[in-house]
Amino acid sequence: MYKAGNLSHVHGAMIFDRLSRIHQAVGVPSPPGLIPAIPKYEPCMEDAPWSRAGLRFCRTLEHYTPTGVEDSARRLGLDMRFDGLYNVHMPYVPSENVTLYIHPAEALDQVYRQGPYWTLKTLHKIARALERLPLRGFGLTGSLATQTSNPAYSDIDIVVFEALDPYTLLETLEKLGRPELDTIEYRGPLQGSYRVGWRRRLVEGRRVTFVAAPLEPGSTCKPLSTYWAIDTPTLNAVETTLHIPPGQPSALHYPPCARSQEGLWVVSFEYNVALELFEGGEIRVSAAAGSSGRTLYIGVRGLETKLERPKRS
Repeated sequence: MYKAGNLSHVHGAMIFDRLSRIHQAVGVPSPPGLIPAIPKYEPCMEDAPWSRAGLRFCRTLEHYTPTGVEDSARRLGLDMRFDGLYNVHMPYVPSENVTLYIHPAEALDQVYRQGPYWTLKTLHKIARALERLPLRGFGLTGSLATQTSNPAYSDIDIVVFEALDPYTLLETLEKLGRPELDTIEYRGPLQGSYRVGWRRRLVEGRRVTFVAAPLEPGSTCKPLSTYWAIDTPTLNAVETTLHIPPGQPSALHYPPCARSQEGLWVVSFEYNVALELFEGGEIRVSAAAGSSGRTLYIGVRGLETKLERPKRS
């Protein structure tokens, strides 16, 4: 168990709380003693496919959307705390409620030592590819990290920490297997179709998902780099066309974040828009304005937001 304020977090860390519920840490800055985390599993009596040390777990999170997170928190009986700097109810786990905290790098070491066997061939292939790149490390998240995985259901979820050359990361992932899914269509706070094949791969017949993140939450994204200086999202809708210089490393790290030639920052709380921001160019943005007027937020609750390429006649 950890005392409040003594436990920092990284994107993708897995957390068990006092009631053995499982959460996944989200890489955004937070107040001391509170960890932003997505509630994912709870202990159950059903014949569920996920288990650990004889305890079965049922999935509570069905959709990785703001609404999906709210529904999952409600099913788990969690309080969503209102955070005035984010201007939204956040799924925070108090540090004093954490009984087990699993860093992605530690999870990877554990799997290397103890299996499960069905992951090792795939992980070794991934590791050989990633170890050639200028990174600050990589690790595992999801059910493999919590040792609740089931080969019939579980993906291999990889967190890449600080890809210093994001172009080579994209090239490397393109050579790892083939796309498991080309695009995702969103309906809700985030609208539109976004390409995900670059990060959702089939490697050695296994589904593998990749996400890049800084070691310090929000540190690659200026509007979110310091918790007490967050450019607070509002419910003021903005529609504008921006010109985004391509290849910004911050765009490929969670949360995806890029600065336009017009001097505006575009920040997304949904990672699947990362490739659009990284490739840049002329983009039509429907977003929530930050309180300073210099930041536009995608994937926030309360507004329909999207990125799209202008149609050419």
